[in-house]
Amino acid sequence: MKSLGWILLLIFALSGCGGGTEKEDEKFAQEDMGIVKTASGEKVHFGMKRADAEKVLGKGKDAGKGRWEYEPGILVFYRNDSVAMITLEEKTQGQYQTTRGAEIGMRLEQIRSLYGENDIPDPSGANLNYIYDFNKGEFLDEYPSVTDEKTKDTVVFSTMFDSNGQADALIMIDVYFQNHGE
Repeated sequence: MKSLGWILLLIFALSGCGGGTEKEDEKFAQEDMGIVKTASGEKVHFGMKRADAEKVLGKGKDAGKGRWEYEPGILVFYRNDSVAMITLEEKTQGQYQTTRGAEIGMRLEQIRSLYGENDIPDPSGANLNYIYDFNKGEFLDEYPSVTDEKTKDTVVFSTMFDSNGQADALIMIDVYFQNHGE
């Protein structure tokens, strides 16, 4: 009987039976809206100062309106000298991935396994979109109807897929920039 108690205690401990703990894919942190240089592990994420981002990305080329292009196919928008949008294009495959492990070339199911089931259904099947409100601390099931200053704290992680079903663009953007371009 004593060994049954130890077994139950072990199962209880291994299952992480903390009761109210949330799964990782049910929450986002600013760092989840970021990228990792696969060779070095260096990261660039939302809210990071431009000087720190450029220590990882190198010197960029001005693409206008606060957007900067970096090799090998990264576009970053800075608002008030902090990262507020990151796009990974096809050329980044094998060199960069998101902080949750998504990268160019992955299939929808692979990305969903990294980000969870909280995406907004896309009738075309060409995109996979997650919208997260940092103020509420939750994923949204639709785009916000308001596009004021508060939407700077609502972010979208969007994956676009090519005709073969492989990711060809990974976009991390706040709703304010998405609607206003600033």
